Amino acid sequence: MAEAAVSPDDLAGGVITPGKRGRVHMVSLVFALATAALLAFASFAKFYKPNPKQEMFDYAIGGVQVLILIGLIALHRKWWTWSGMAVLWAGMAGWSFFKSWHGTSCGCFAALYEPPPYATATLDTVLALVSLGLVMGRAAPKTMVGLTAIALIAAGPAGWGVAAQATPPNLEAPREANPARERARVRM
Repeated sequence: MAEAAVSPDDLAGGVITPGKRGRVHMVSLVFALATAALLAFASFAKFYKPNPKQEMFDYAIGGVQVLILIGLIALHRKWWTWSGMAVLWAGMAGWSFFKSWHGTSCGCFAALYEPPPYATATLDTVLALVSLGLVMGRAAPKTMVGLTAIALIAAGPAGWGVAAQATPPNLEAPREANPARERARVRM
């Protein structure tokens, strides 16, 4: 069986060699499968035990997660796939950090599983950074790597902002200003 031809542009400056290309492909495949497994579990949770207060929202997000995981497995060799995943994970990290900051679950696994505070935020951040590394490993144009990094940095605060808009007002109040806690302190 003949190996895929490597163009001189791929070998320019020794940046990408056939051996490196194989390793990058293996890393992106394994990471795509691991990420797809995580998305599959999150989607399963949303369909199996949706949050009763937002059942239709959980079903919609679960469906989108299924589409993303199928696309991720099918297109794991493309640098732009990882660019999109980096931005997606950064936005989800912003959402998760907001929810953890205010003492609630991120809702990533619906009502099935509530991870410890900051666990999903940390995981999402790591996934975003690994995805950015795969953008570089997949030989994206340098300008696109830079634009992906800028979009990744912007997506975190955007995720925080979306969570702030979607969160009920009682969670946005500072912990000291919570009237229930103030009444409990007065009784003691």
